[in-house]
Amino acid sequence: MISTCFERSSHPTARIGRWPDPLRDDQNARVLVIDDSSDIRYLLDFFLRSASIDVDLVGDGLAAMRWIDDRSPPDLVLLDRMLPTVSGERILGAMRSREEWAAVPVVFVSALATSSDVATGLSLGASAYVTKPFVPIEVVRLIGELLAGELARTDRVPDRAVTVQ
Repeated sequence: MISTCFERSSHPTARIGRWPDPLRDDQNARVLVIDDSSDIRYLLDFFLRSASIDVDLVGDGLAAMRWIDDRSPPDLVLLDRMLPTVSGERILGAMRSREEWAAVPVVFVSALATSSDVATGLSLGASAYVTKPFVPIEVVRLIGELLAGELARTDRVPDRAVTVQ
């Protein structure tokens, strides 16, 4: 059962492929998924683990803020913009204000899908933006590109938006 607190996923999955991990030769990449929908968390967990990515799951904004305060940063964060208790935008701001979290790529995953929503999300410092509904394997591909540095975040506002339906 998913609680509103953070959790370590143990969902069993089969391997569907693997891309080279440029961050560490001896470990898998680690992705933090922050979304209040248990269906979205489990879907992303399944596909990310199938691609040999370690996954941590958080179910609400307050738990995400505690995670940022208490844990070391992951290699990448998938973040819903509309969360209970604390918005994804505030969470992103908290990440960017902490030195150890500032360079972590953050991908907004949101039902807010207008061009204005996407532009706002990217201007807030997201590395990419994925609109719901999405094709999970495309999200895995995007994460692979981000982790490989192909879409590495720089001091400029990112210009990458992904709309997969």
